[in-house]
Amino acid sequence: MLTGHPLTYRRPVEAYWRWLRWQIASRLVGMPIIVPFVDDTHIAVSIENRGMRGNIYVGLLEFEDMSFTVHFLREGDLFGDVGANMGAYTTLAAGVRQAHVIAVEPVPATVRALIRNIAVNGIGDLVEVRALGVGEKAGVMYISVDQDCMNHVVSCSEGLEISTQSLDEIFGKRTPTMLKIDVEGFESGVLKGATKLLGDPNLEAIIIELNGLGARYGYDDKETDAKIRDFGFLSFVYDPWTRELSSAKMSGTHNTLYIRNLEFVSRRLKTAKPFRVLNHSI
Repeated sequence: MLTGHPLTYRRPVEAYWRWLRWQIASRLVGMPIIVPFVDDTHIAVSIENRGMRGNIYVGLLEFEDMSFTVHFLREGDLFGDVGANMGAYTTLAAGVRQAHVIAVEPVPATVRALIRNIAVNGIGDLVEVRALGVGEKAGVMYISVDQDCMNHVVSCSEGLEISTQSLDEIFGKRTPTMLKIDVEGFESGVLKGATKLLGDPNLEAIIIELNGLGARYGYDDKETDAKIRDFGFLSFVYDPWTRELSSAKMSGTHNTLYIRNLEFVSRRLKTAKPFRVLNHSI
């Protein structure tokens, strides 16, 4: 990751130095450390936060998708961060672009970390935190709590009971301009409760993780891909350096980017204000 990432491959020594400095400091301090993120934002990260700390080493862990989020969103947009974890995408949306955010995260310890990062960046007036699971309808489900960013839906004997709502219930009469859904294989279950939302033409972009993990719940990612396309979306890959979108198939290994109105989205990407991360202006 340190040597092959688009933001660090030309300066791997600096990336390794950030990694080493963080490993030492986090163990000495024994509590979350606040570090620079994008533009003037910061993130508070502990040694056990495997997913979030990758942003310290390489700037943007999910470079293409995170860059798309910052380039696409505008002040006043509504962004849905489903599976918000500690709030990397929430911080980018609200802290960098001043978009409104509904951040959905069910694991209590992770919710506390999410709220901490919201406070660190002073974006509490832009972010609504929903400490919920997301499914086809209101009810309960069970989730693991000891796997950091890999926590996922489990059987009742293995996890913590949490309340659930559907995305249609969570957003109500509001429609996000963009959704990010990362729920470790339960994405198809989430979309079952988002029919109204998916059909709303004001939802322009979706970033969703379709990497085969849905098989543990009996979901076929190809069927999920087809369902999203049935609502008028097509899948693309994004090049942040050129700000170009290229048609692509479902990733199958990590996130897939879906766009409804290509002309509208492309125009936004081309006219977006650059952002700063590490020693880059993008």
